[in-house]
Amino acid sequence: MEPIKAIVVDDERHAADLIETMVNNCCPEVEVCAKANSVIEALKKINELKPDLLFLDIEMPYANGFDLLKAVENRTFDVVFITAYDRYAVQAFRVSAVDYLLKPLNEKDVSAAIKKVLEKRKTKSGFGRVENLMENISGKKPKRIALFINDCDTFVEIDDIVRFEADNRYTTVYMTNNVKHFVSRNIGEFEELLNEYNFFRIHRSHLINTAQVKSVHKRDGGYLTMVDGTQIEISRRKKDEFLQKLKEFHL
Repeated sequence: MEPIKAIVVDDERHAADLIETMVNNCCPEVEVCAKANSVIEALKKINELKPDLLFLDIEMPYANGFDLLKAVENRTFDVVFITAYDRYAVQAFRVSAVDYLLKPLNEKDVSAAIKKVLEKRKTKSGFGRVENLMENISGKKPKRIALFINDCDTFVEIDDIVRFEADNRYTTVYMTNNVKHFVSRNIGEFEELLNEYNFFRIHRSHLINTAQVKSVHKRDGGYLTMVDGTQIEISRRKKDEFLQKLKEFHL
């Protein structure tokens, strides 16, 4: 099997050299065929070498990593982003389900990122995730989330999610248009991803969008009705916290 050709793009030469060394140490199936220290240089090498994988630093002078991706026509390579971005940008990476490395880098994380890329290449998924990230990163908060369904990525508006319902290690995602998505991801991961949004874990099996709550019934332990008509019991130990969060989310 031919090695996966990679290009490292980082304006700091020592950082690019470090990534190359880490890749050589941990992933013999990946060959760093070139390094570039600017967007212009990277664009030339991409057109010349046709890489399979790009390690791309986002913060570079004059033009950044996203400018480079916008300049590439018919992108056929995977991307592992390298960043020291703030928490909102990192959240955009996670919600968009793209691969990223946080500075300072370490070999373990580089190896894990490459393994994810190799898995995605088997299913030919992942290309739409970068475009989704570029849309998400333009605002303070990401607007869409990537759901991996039937070996492909589906991107949905976060505001259009009514609720998540747990089913062991799987989760059903209910949308405002009555469409249901069944994904192989546990509900706790979605709770963590969406903790900056109007979502609340009302029950062990339910994560709800509080903006999609139609009514709250406080008697007899308490339950709520969602806009899709679903009635969900409020966990007794979560009731007070939920009512407080509801006020905070929708002042």
